[in-house]
Amino acid sequence: MGVSYTMQLMNLVTTRLTEAMVAAGFVESEPLDGRPAEEPATRNPQLRRLWFTLPDSGIRGMSGAIGARLTREPGRVGIQGQAWVGSAALGELAERLPPRALTGAEFDSVPFGYFDDRFDPFRELYLGAEVDVEYVVGKFMQYVQGPAAEWLGDRDSLAKLFDLARKPNMLDALDGVNPDPPRLRGAVLLNVLNGQPDLAASLMTWYLARDQFHHWDSTAQVVAFDLELAQQYPAYAQARGAGQ
Repeated sequence: MGVSYTMQLMNLVTTRLTEAMVAAGFVESEPLDGRPAEEPATRNPQLRRLWFTLPDSGIRGMSGAIGARLTREPGRVGIQGQAWVGSAALGELAERLPPRALTGAEFDSVPFGYFDDRFDPFRELYLGAEVDVEYVVGKFMQYVQGPAAEWLGDRDSLAKLFDLARKPNMLDALDGVNPDPPRLRGAVLLNVLNGQPDLAASLMTWYLARDQFHHWDSTAQVVAFDLELAQQYPAYAQARGAGQ
């Protein structure tokens, strides 16, 4: 079983998984996280990323998506899945900020493995000579239509995002106390984009008043985000000014 076998297997999985996701109501998409769709960029990539978006995330300016990562190994193909939410506007904002003040369009994601075992969230489903493609695609879709759908549903309104923004991210093994910075910034921006600058300002005021931040966040990074947001969105600047 050489390269040709695993390449054929990867292509077959790509076709069947795409068909299943489209049938479930998702839309094919380019990668939303800025990474290439294939690596290396040759006729026989070792890694392929598939992305599928929800037609309606429930919030203007936010994308909800499912990502699949296919990797070719000797005699088999590994598959990882993730549920993802982000905003193109957040990614554009990140380009104008200092490093670490904001990392990109993503503000929350979860690998499928976490739904079964939070201590081994990145484990893969494998396909090989003795594993049926339909079985693995079916298993992937069980995540999509089960816990991943529930996870995305917990992020389909501004009220839900506002509530999550104040909480630690249970996926973060290094800091289970402080709010997750990308998630908080995403909630702030999306409230602004959806005509709720007062709520966005109140969340930022609350965050800046804390005496402790996430292990990689800081007052300087938060202030940089706050100032850039105020410069781009006058309604937010006015709300922040009234709240200070």
